[in-house]
Amino acid sequence: MIKARFALLTLFLALLSLPAFAQDEGFYIAGSYGALLVNESDGEKPSGDFAVDFDAGNALTFALGYDFGTKHPDIGVGRLELEVAVREIPLKETDFTGALATAEGDLEVRSLMLNSFGESRDNLPWIPYVGLGVGVAEMRLENATAGGAPFVDDTDVVFAFQAGAGVGFMVSDPLTLDFGYRFQGTTKPEFTAANGEKFELEHYSHLFLVGARVTF
Repeated sequence: MIKARFALLTLFLALLSLPAFAQDEGFYIAGSYGALLVNESDGEKPSGDFAVDFDAGNALTFALGYDFGTKHPDIGVGRLELEVAVREIPLKETDFTGALATAEGDLEVRSLMLNSFGESRDNLPWIPYVGLGVGVAEMRLENATAGGAPFVDDTDVVFAFQAGAGVGFMVSDPLTLDFGYRFQGTTKPEFTAANGEKFELEHYSHLFLVGARVTF
């Protein structure tokens, strides 16, 4: 994640140094970094239900997309993109039938999403937008412990979906800063606990991000 943050910073500096070539439509690259809040997750296993709570995490996203500009009124004003994201969320505690225990380890979510955004460009340089996305997510619970005892070390791949909104600020014709929010959910991943018992865990997260994109 440290290397990824450095790569994102390098991308931002490169974007800021680009000259301003007027573009009404075209391909773009984008990157963002943000704070991540995750809902308490309810788990289901044969021996009984439980819950897992998380501390605040962080996320990095990179995207390659196409900006349709304003020349296609039949389609509308907006963008279509392929996004790769890595989310890291530290475990905080578990609750097994009222018995709270401190948890350690991280939930890592690596997702590949196809996103569609509708925009309004009536008040440039501000560009408000809303969007939806679908894709897949690899859910990793690695070396997680509960109360100091091994809990789970497993991975599953599930269907993922997200919705978001935000506002862009056009610094120059190719460069736009992005301030946004993403809600992401997945179907329930299935993990195998350290004792061999299988369980499912729900997942919903809230990402508050700042980023940049440049159109070619």
